Amino acid sequence: MNWLIRIALSIARTSWLYLLVAVPVMTLADGAAKSQEFWVEQLAEGLNFPWSMAWLPNGDLLVVEKFGGVRIFRDGKLEPAPLKGAPDAYKVAQNGLLDIAVATNQRIFLTFTEGTARANRGAIFRARYTGDALIDGKVIFRTRPDSAVFPLPIAGRMLFLPDRTFLLASTDDHARRHLVRLMDNHLGKILRLDRDGVAPKDNPFVGKSGVLPEIFAYGTRAPLGLVRDPRDGSIWETENGPRGGDELNLLKAGADYGWPITTYGTWYDGSIISDKTEAPGIEPPAVYWVPSIAPSSLALCLGDQYPGWKGDFFVGALIAKHLRRVRLRDGKPVEQEELLKDLNERIRDVRLGPDGLLYVLTDHSNGRLLRLQPGRPSASDVARQAKAPAQAQGFLMGDISKRPQTPDVVQGKQLFEQRCMSCHVLADHSAGSIGPSLLGLFGRSAGTASGFGYSRAMRDSGVKWSDETLDYFLAAPQGYIPGTSMSAEPVVDDAQRWNIVAYLKSLGAH
Repeated sequence: MNWLIRIALSIARTSWLYLLVAVPVMTLADGAAKSQEFWVEQLAEGLNFPWSMAWLPNGDLLVVEKFGGVRIFRDGKLEPAPLKGAPDAYKVAQNGLLDIAVATNQRIFLTFTEGTARANRGAIFRARYTGDALIDGKVIFRTRPDSAVFPLPIAGRMLFLPDRTFLLASTDDHARRHLVRLMDNHLGKILRLDRDGVAPKDNPFVGKSGVLPEIFAYGTRAPLGLVRDPRDGSIWETENGPRGGDELNLLKAGADYGWPITTYGTWYDGSIISDKTEAPGIEPPAVYWVPSIAPSSLALCLGDQYPGWKGDFFVGALIAKHLRRVRLRDGKPVEQEELLKDLNERIRDVRLGPDGLLYVLTDHSNGRLLRLQPGRPSASDVARQAKAPAQAQGFLMGDISKRPQTPDVVQGKQLFEQRCMSCHVLADHSAGSIGPSLLGLFGRSAGTASGFGYSRAMRDSGVKWSDETLDYFLAAPQGYIPGTSMSAEPVVDDAQRWNIVAYLKSLGAH
């Protein structure tokens, strides 16, 4: 059977026709009988790319905005002002304020990106919560090495453990995947630390030459979900593959999860990363997804609020825009279900609240806090029921799968004239225009065209204009470079955006 699986996977990779192979699961399609009746309650909106949430002992909910601050959801409403005292984060693309965890003594732990475009790193910030502020804050841990390339998140989810330690999912910068197999850095690793940011003495690699003592497991790629099953103490992790090969893994101390030696995914240009999906000494995933769903978070549903879901995992999906329910039996998937597809929103975080209900954050500049309520909504509930946004929401980082293989430069020129020429010129200078000249944009560092007064955010962004960076910027200008003075609406249609990029590229490089 393994040789058949390899052949099918090879065909899927080389033809770009991704198939879900070798995963014996039943997926409930639209229209099929649902496993649990529920409705979606909207609790709050207007969040600036919310990333994570955690409850205080009194029931208040803290919500972290990646490009904003730490907000409080209290007595059924979102407080308008963020807490004072949050760390000064480097906020661009997928970086900013990230995960949050609350200790029993009102200590707040935050992961965030620290530094500048030319030297940024993941960091853990610890502070004391006073009710309206964070005080006595300090950074207790920093990942290494620094990154000076296109910024992807380099520290992600935290998970507190009963022994007063916690795990940190430290993610891989894909431009440096050659470093993941080395043990003198934090790329592609799961770390275990105490609450002072120090490696516990019983970590699996303590005392081994050339190995950082805080490493708990390695060979992961962009892990963004961590949860512990209190029934048996097992720890589970979700991570993003590149193009396909997302995984749900059972974490074990000292274990190797294979990246990039084994993977079910291909690189973004279609090239093969590895022809191996398994190898001796490498832990196989419990579940993998091809094509990618881009898992963002992980929760385990326990208790009696949802009888049809008890014991199931819930995975937030960014690219796939749904909440995925996964049922395992003896560590193997037996059933999967796609929920919230009708909302058509990227799911950034999913958590099981102290009330036993599932809470969800949507990934957008007008992000929402949602709660899944069992049963059917009553007449009085209808006003609080979440509805799909009126306007389709574009991806912050761009949806590569929706880019046309052959961009339409003619349409790109037409779109540029309709959307951009009121502010920008195509000339050797910017005199008399609202925005800078876009002639020779490709290869140019952002904020450097002569004759134009740029915002500080643009000048200091460290961005060099290319196919990718221009696509990201047009998809969400304020999301990609927070503080930019560009006021144009995002180009939410992926194909249109890519055609504009192709037209500007056709005009020549810097």
